[in-house]
Amino acid sequence: MQASRLLGYIAGRIVLVGLAAVALSWTVFLLVHTLPGNPFSGSERLSSEQQQRLLKRAGLTEPYPLQYLHWLQSYFAGDLSSMLWHEAWISIRL
Repeated sequence: MQASRLLGYIAGRIVLVGLAAVALSWTVFLLVHTLPGNPFSGSERLSSEQQQRLLKRAGLTEPYPLQYLHWLQSYFAGDLSSMLWHEAWISIRL
C-alpha cells in the first residue's frame, strides 16, 4: 500500500515540475517578445522590406503559439539538450 502511495506522490510531483517548466518557458518566451525591436532592426544596411523578409524566413511573423513550439523544438534539438539530459540524469540518480 505504501509503495503505491509513494509512486503516486512521485508521479504527481513529476507532473507539477513539467507544468512549472512549461509555464516558466512560456513566460520567458513572452518576455523576450516584449522587448522593443527585432533581431534585424539594428542594421542600417537592411531596408524595411529586407527586414520583413528575414523575419518571415526566421518564422517571427507566425502567431506566438507556433513561434513558441519552434522555439522549444530548437531548444531541445541543439547541443544544449544533450547537456541538459546529462545533468537531469545525475539529478534523477540522486
